[in-house]
Amino acid sequence: MTSSGSWRIARTVAPAAVLLALALAAASIRAEPPVDGVCAGLDRYTAKSYATEKGLGRRCALLEEVSRGGQLDLPSLREKILDELSNRFAVEMDFDGAVALPGRAVDYLLENMPETAALVSRYTGKEYHATQSGSVPGPTSFFVTNTTSFAADFVYLVSRETPTASEHVFFESGQARVLLWRIWGNSFVHYKLQKNGDENARYDITVHVFTSSRLLRTVLSSGLFRYFANRMFRGILGDIESAVTAFVDDPKPVEHLPPYFVTGLKSRLENEPAAPPPGR
Repeated sequence: MTSSGSWRIARTVAPAAVLLALALAAASIRAEPPVDGVCAGLDRYTAKSYATEKGLGRRCALLEEVSRGGQLDLPSLREKILDELSNRFAVEMDFDGAVALPGRAVDYLLENMPETAALVSRYTGKEYHATQSGSVPGPTSFFVTNTTSFAADFVYLVSRETPTASEHVFFESGQARVLLWRIWGNSFVHYKLQKNGDENARYDITVHVFTSSRLLRTVLSSGLFRYFANRMFRGILGDIESAVTAFVDDPKPVEHLPPYFVTGLKSRLENEPAAPPPGR
């Protein structure tokens, strides 16, 4: 992931003894951490002069998590992820809050992204588009955009759903405009949903970014960026909540949306079993 703009770095001169100590420490960091099993591919990170034990631990924990989904058996996807994890800097961003919809309805909307985009576009007047696909062999993925502030591909790495909670890990590639910043690249999105009956659900989202850009690391770590990123996310979530409210009040939603989607969403909102859509 990169960011537009310039970045100046102030340089200082350190005593020779300090430089020697830093060099010896870096060498020992690269040599010591054992990497085997699932994390064997992280040797491309440990071979770097900037590798640290803390950085290895963070990357290994994430790699073990995403490997549980079984999607990394696809060599091209595994190589892309290992390359991403070999970048120097790691940033985590957390977003949490409540959504005014039953958790089972949120699950259904996520499972049917093209129809959900059509729902939001229809009832909010804003342009949302989405496509969903599943390669054989390979994991399910979808592309979504609001045509103004973001556009991204999401690949499912891990998915777990129960009546009380849902959890997904995505590998995301895309771009976004947040206030004065335009950023693009890749990230890992760890999404958790706690279902609280018929009234609402609570989400907890952690975004993991690995980058070689000091500027991007600084931007993503700033409180101002995170404030406006959260506000942008809340705006999208608000569009979804408003669209579902209008959908419930619409006496003839089948005139605008596929009948199977209308039936499925209504059943989730009313806590009834939903039939799978045609061809899925």
